[in-house]
Amino acid sequence: MKKTQIYPVEMIPVNRVFPNPKQPRKTFNEERLIELGLSIAENGLKQPIQVMRSAERKGHYMIVAGERRWRCFCALEYPEIPAHILPDNIDAFVWALIENTNREDINPIEEAMALAQLKDEQGLSQIDIGRRIGKNDKGFYVSTRLSLLTLPSDMQDAVATGQLSVAVGLVFTRRCQDAAEMAGHYRTLRKLAHGSNRLTQSMVEKYFESVGKVKKARQKRESTQTPSPSPTPRQQPQNGKATTKGTNGAGLTEAPILNGARIFVGALEEMVGPNVATEESRKMWHALSLREKGEVVGLLNKLDQRLVRLKHMLALVAKEVSSRRG
Repeated sequence: MKKTQIYPVEMIPVNRVFPNPKQPRKTFNEERLIELGLSIAENGLKQPIQVMRSAERKGHYMIVAGERRWRCFCALEYPEIPAHILPDNIDAFVWALIENTNREDINPIEEAMALAQLKDEQGLSQIDIGRRIGKNDKGFYVSTRLSLLTLPSDMQDAVATGQLSVAVGLVFTRRCQDAAEMAGHYRTLRKLAHGSNRLTQSMVEKYFESVGKVKKARQKRESTQTPSPSPTPRQQPQNGKATTKGTNGAGLTEAPILNGARIFVGALEEMVGPNVATEESRKMWHALSLREKGEVVGLLNKLDQRLVRLKHMLALVAKEVSSRRG
């Protein structure tokens, strides 16, 4: 692509200039516009805008690059603006995308949307698009930018405003299968970071590594686990009296599922603090499969039996101590 400086600069009427309807950039920071306007008023325009003659509107010009500068001239009520008038065979959309990208006047999501539009409208491959915008890396730059559009809308907003870095966003696109999975992990990470969007790449990578280890351990456990025989509804202890499994001997039923929730809470409190633990334990319990819930209940039943025996022994000791005092 040739440099814009080879085209002559002309003074054209501000009121005969109009924005490009396919302008890649969709948002304009008001504070930066004011700063630019003050700079133009004091020092003049350092770089002319780029325009093309309009085929539909005779005597008018469509902005290819420099809409912010043109907006400032409109606000300052200047009658004319210096401009490079580009030839008609220039691809205005590609030119605008290159200009905005090189000047860092476009956020990553706007750039990704522009690249997607270029791909859909002109049927270009990612490699061809990369070449046209000056990125000769076999389509890698274009591919990574397009992947940002798979993020959930709230994450895209965070990337667009700079609250979430592109690097962190790309970690989610690599590690997750779909937008729903990304949204779930994003909510969890924000809770762990106390609601902050300022997640670092290393923090997110470590989180997904931990998640991956948990998944592998569970898969290994499920693949090696043999089904246990179904427990009989009633068990016969050595004293010959029948008792029901899950009771404390006095007919009071224990609550293993509630115990399971308490265990989840206790473990999570050590990891993320008490404010998050209760809500997270509820989600974790509901996320378990029916088989996994059965395994947890079975383990807790064994624990309950040991607790029941301990309670029974303590009751006998208390009774003996009481009788001696009497």
